[in-house]
Amino acid sequence: MEEGKPTRPSLQIIVKGKATIVSAKGEINNLLNGGHFGESTLQMKPGDPGPATITAIEDTKTLMLTKKAIESVIGSTIRLGQARSLINTRESKYHVKYQDLKKIRILGIGTFGKVWLAVEKGSNKAFALKLMDKKQCIEYKQHEGVIREKNILANIDHPFLLKMYGSYQDDGHLMMLLDLIQGGELFSVLHTDTRDGVSNSDAVFYAACVLEGLGHLHERNIAYRDLKPENALIDSNGYCIVVDYGFAKVVTSKTFTLCGTPEYLAPEIILSKGHNKGVDYWAFGILIYEMLVGQSPFYCNDQMRLFKKIVQGKFAYPSSRPVSKAADDLIQRLLQRHQSKRLGNLKGGHVDVQNHPWFSDMDLQKLLARQLKAPWKPQIKDATDSSNFDDYSSMEKEDPGRKVKLSPKEQAVFKEFGDYV
Repeated sequence: MEEGKPTRPSLQIIVKGKATIVSAKGEINNLLNGGHFGESTLQMKPGDPGPATITAIEDTKTLMLTKKAIESVIGSTIRLGQARSLINTRESKYHVKYQDLKKIRILGIGTFGKVWLAVEKGSNKAFALKLMDKKQCIEYKQHEGVIREKNILANIDHPFLLKMYGSYQDDGHLMMLLDLIQGGELFSVLHTDTRDGVSNSDAVFYAACVLEGLGHLHERNIAYRDLKPENALIDSNGYCIVVDYGFAKVVTSKTFTLCGTPEYLAPEIILSKGHNKGVDYWAFGILIYEMLVGQSPFYCNDQMRLFKKIVQGKFAYPSSRPVSKAADDLIQRLLQRHQSKRLGNLKGGHVDVQNHPWFSDMDLQKLLARQLKAPWKPQIKDATDSSNFDDYSSMEKEDPGRKVKLSPKEQAVFKEFGDYV
């Protein structure tokens, strides 16, 4: 199968391999044997959005049925009905109605809204409910990113990636129902009142969790683009869960958006050379360094000097925090200025990183099965314990949202975000 966009109306059925399909709207889906795509091209009219972009994840073969061949059997392709949505959400597995949720307390506050601790009435199962202001999303030109984040969350399912269970909207807000991760940020584990950084063995454990999650994303052509200790939360068993997909994006070639956290930016982002998932391996190298040393390798209070140091790619280890030869070798291979030489961004992908000697003592099968003892297990009282989050109780009695009415055109932007409540 050739990657790219179908050149003529046809229905294609995968008979071997697997592929990622990205619609003109940025919706994604992953197809295995027996999966099919291209039905939207059969009824395309002038002015319709272009066909989806197909990317093979591995060697993939398809059986092509042309429009003419289909019509010779069933008469008209109209009988096929409208094309199904490309979004394969988790809501069908465990769907929670918004009306069955009860908000308990605020867990965090961001630019566009708040994250609430919520429980399902009856089962008392706890979730994190993320509420975002529609008007602010539009004003900050982040509406496409919010929809992209929701679509990505709906298409990933991995032990070390955040799970989404539902998406909703009302006149003023967008809402996503997510897993509640109660142990706080990895940042808080690395930086305490008594130390900065963790032991080599602890770093291997946390890094392995993150790497497994990145591998799942990259197999689906999703670049995460904001890896840092603040975006890895510790669950009740002490395992790392990668959260916050606001910058995540399906990238099949290169993208040029400047995004991310300054200390973790790869040289190609700073230089506007175009980037792909390779930026995640650069950030992964920064994360390992910070876990072992206690600060990032290019740390600098002046942002311009910081960017200059990153582009030069020169760093050292403080004499007070030496690292092992294996750790140094891995960090050096990850912090390669040239994407074509960076470990993880080569043919073997994240498996090349897994096979590095620094991970030699890590049993990945037991890690994925959660059969390993975590370095630190948070003290969680119950399913609604929020003691590892900051206190926002003073803001819970405020007006839940601005009374700003959106125009029909603005509302239409969010038409397919989720159930209207």
